[in-house]
Amino acid sequence: MFAGRRPGLRSLQGALPALPPSLPPLGQTVRQAVESLQTLDPGGVGEGLPPLAQSFLGGPGPQIQRWLRLRGWALPSYLSELWEEQLHLGARGPLPSTGSYYLMDLLGPPPTRVRAARAANVAVAFLRFRRLVRDGTLPPVLFRGSLPTCSAQYERLFDTTRLPGEHRDHLRHFGGGSDLAVLFGGRLFRVPLRAGGGRPLSPPELQRQFQKVLEQEGEAGPPPETPAVLTAGDRCRWARARALLLAGGGSQRGGLGGPRGRPVRHRLRPLPQRGPPQKRGSPQKMGNPPPEERDPPRDGDLDNEAKALLLGPPHNRWFDKSLTLVVFPSGRVGLNVEHSWGDPPVAWHLWEFALALDRSLGYDESGNCPGDGQGRDPEPPMELHWELPPQVSGVLPQAREQFQAMAEGLQLHVVSVEEPLGPSGTPESPQELLPLALELALVRERGPALTYEPIPTRLFLEGRADGARGVGRPLLELERALRDPQTPVRNPENGAGDPKMGMGKPKWGWGNQNGDGEPKMGMGKPKVGWGPPK
Repeated sequence: MFAGRRPGLRSLQGALPALPPSLPPLGQTVRQAVESLQTLDPGGVGEGLPPLAQSFLGGPGPQIQRWLRLRGWALPSYLSELWEEQLHLGARGPLPSTGSYYLMDLLGPPPTRVRAARAANVAVAFLRFRRLVRDGTLPPVLFRGSLPTCSAQYERLFDTTRLPGEHRDHLRHFGGGSDLAVLFGGRLFRVPLRAGGGRPLSPPELQRQFQKVLEQEGEAGPPPETPAVLTAGDRCRWARARALLLAGGGSQRGGLGGPRGRPVRHRLRPLPQRGPPQKRGSPQKMGNPPPEERDPPRDGDLDNEAKALLLGPPHNRWFDKSLTLVVFPSGRVGLNVEHSWGDPPVAWHLWEFALALDRSLGYDESGNCPGDGQGRDPEPPMELHWELPPQVSGVLPQAREQFQAMAEGLQLHVVSVEEPLGPSGTPESPQELLPLALELALVRERGPALTYEPIPTRLFLEGRADGARGVGRPLLELERALRDPQTPVRNPENGAGDPKMGMGKPKWGWGNQNGDGEPKMGMGKPKVGWGPPK
């Protein structure tokens, strides 16, 4: 009522409720945690509480419960900070496998084959979105068109870097930058975003800036030594190497600080060896589309592109940055996102805005950004050179070997699936049926497995996307019933047989919006989320 008809990004934050501080009984939380663990070892846990759970109830359990209750009264969310610090920032494994995800381009061919032009339009869209976030004029996301969601995560969408630490990483948000950090062929460039007088660059001016980077292709051979590969490996190793770089050790500290304060990293994949980069004004060459541009795609068409977005060449990516825009030689784009600062719905919002504005800005007949520059040319891109001390250069081969092993062990397959229709009379939505099918396939292939599903909690102030165990006893009973139609499926409410598709799975998601305590990824912490009303 007080926000007006057009509320801003932060207008409705005061209307959001805090996470309910009334925790569920400790015994109930422990019993649900034990029940979820029975899926991993159905014969080893038994029906009663194991000795470890009983000792927890009689030992540190009540003290932790009181501590969480105090946090609930003192903080807007007693779980979000723990979830961020313990799970995300406390992870010591490589970010590509534990702390990053990717977003892909629209299906079909890109709107232009000129890579510098596509990078310029999408970069301008990112900068406009950042300005809307800073000014608070970005409309907030409303759940079901009326319920406001928390907008706190938008504050760290840009100008945010994950700094490595020996025991735990830290997030640092900068006030803002006036240039972009661009990685091309393992070389780091600083690209100014403003011309004389502080005027922001137009898309054609930014295209010329990126084209100058593409024209500085290095000599053929292995990429130059760069600490970027360390951001893709063990966090402790990267923390020690970064400390040596900051302490001096023959390094150029300006180069190390360059990527940290930039609003978003740009990553231009090296040009193919078959020809020089395409100049501004040259016509586009349209031939048979490659597999990743087929619409609809066939199974496996998008596998290589998805793997490049998630991993990419280790020398051509800085995984600590909150966002990394990847521009492929074909003109297609993608986004690699570091997870600790926020959750996928915020990055999706940015990505949809950028792809829509990219089409709106458009391209001319040659595939270049329409229009000409305004006034004098901006400062040209500047390459930042590294001077690595021997202590840092000595760990680069080990980091590359670790990355190669991780890349070879990654199994990634992208499948195009049409939206399924839920059976009549069942409460499941199409978005719930697809994860259910994937979990059933996983159980049939590997048996009971430790998986989880993200459950958004942004209906509460400073809420994050928590996780719920997807493979539970009801799912295992459903899998047995599908193999043997005579097997009854237990009803989650009264334990009776129930042949319907509901099979108890909604019990773990629907009550979350009321603050009901349920086990989360084996830790037994309460969580909340969205779900149909009871």
